[in-house]
Amino acid sequence: MSYRKPFVVPRIGESLDGARLVNWLVEPGQSFRAEDMLLELETDKSVVEVPAGEAGVLVERLLGKGDVLQPDSPVAWIEVEGEAPPEQPGDASGPAGGEAAGEAVGTAAGTAADQAAAAEPARPAAAAARAPGRRVAVTPAARQLAARLGVDAARLLGSGPGGRVVRADVAAAAAIARPAGDTAAWQAGMERLDLATSAGALHALRCAAAAEGPAPTLVLLHGLFGDLDTWAGTIVSARRAGLGVVALDLPGHGRSQASARSFGELVDTVAQALPALGDGPLALVGHSLGAALATRIAGRLGQRLRSLTLFAPLGLGTEINQSFVDGMLHAASDEALAREVGKLTAQRTLPSAGYLGELRQRLAARGEALAQLCASVSRHGVQQIDVLPELQALAAPVSIVHGRDDEIIAWQHALRAPARVALHLVPGVGHMPQVEAMAVAWEVLQRALRA
Repeated sequence: MSYRKPFVVPRIGESLDGARLVNWLVEPGQSFRAEDMLLELETDKSVVEVPAGEAGVLVERLLGKGDVLQPDSPVAWIEVEGEAPPEQPGDASGPAGGEAAGEAVGTAAGTAADQAAAAEPARPAAAAARAPGRRVAVTPAARQLAARLGVDAARLLGSGPGGRVVRADVAAAAAIARPAGDTAAWQAGMERLDLATSAGALHALRCAAAAEGPAPTLVLLHGLFGDLDTWAGTIVSARRAGLGVVALDLPGHGRSQASARSFGELVDTVAQALPALGDGPLALVGHSLGAALATRIAGRLGQRLRSLTLFAPLGLGTEINQSFVDGMLHAASDEALAREVGKLTAQRTLPSAGYLGELRQRLAARGEALAQLCASVSRHGVQQIDVLPELQALAAPVSIVHGRDDEIIAWQHALRAPARVALHLVPGVGHMPQVEAMAVAWEVLQRALRA
């Protein structure tokens, strides 16, 4: 009889803090003997070989070349001969697709529910959704970039082997920070569109679904003063899942030539552009102002609407942080603009200096039209639009994700939503949950698509 167990690097006489995996010496599926060398680690002092303490078979690697070792965390799953020791409270589940830790290979696993739980692969999730004390594997390059940008890598949805967070995940999550040269990669292979409307062309990025089927196309609508780049993480996840996705730059924003001087014009202009996306089902996704926009447009789609997902939505309550709106419109320096942008996230993530200057120039160039649009949305700290009637009339599934540390729109506004709306109120997250809690956001989106 054999069973599977995690392989933890033993103490080897020198500090392993920050040790980096240089090379694997055994391939998955390959057997090894006791004292055979399994891998090489680079410490502050030298490169050391790590031996096996017993004979067995390497089942799955949990770290790749260049990854940093986490103290007392397993680096692989191995299969060894013998009888599994009794399961201890808090034991982690086994490798994806395999048995639970300590479960004998080839034996029954109890109830059907137990089997399903044991067989379900561990999913990367936001820090708030992870089991207490569970570590997140982050590559050294990703860790360095996250530290430079002020991103909490533990909240990210890792796209690397075994759910590891890699540099691209950090760059996508930090789209708001616009690290030079780091955000272009997620756009590779996407089609650039100019969608004609009576108010001018709307710029968009589109990626077709990997295969034909009933899955809807995700339509992503950003918030006030933003652009489609704020959806980078969502787009990466959607493309990985093979979904079709379209992200728009709203009128007066980003690379769009179209302009809108009121919320009504904004709704009409974006609604004109949607027929160019075909006649298939759509899943609307909106953030803040884009969430109110998505809700208004949703009622016009009829049977085409598959679901509606709203992040920190405008239009469900009264108060709004008017100082943020005015500060964005009238910032006379990059420093003043940075103070306002910092309010968007609980971690106070700031753009690069180069992007701040670019954003301030863009806001100044469109200042008059943006000021009129803002006045139609909020005045003296009071929201001027109410989308609750449209929300109540929708038959499609609706989900709302709101951060409990939102400085722009109070999360309590979400409590006014109809009872059938699924609410997700995330602690430690500000006004941009789709960026700050990417894994939670994506899980909510997937659930909405399955409804």
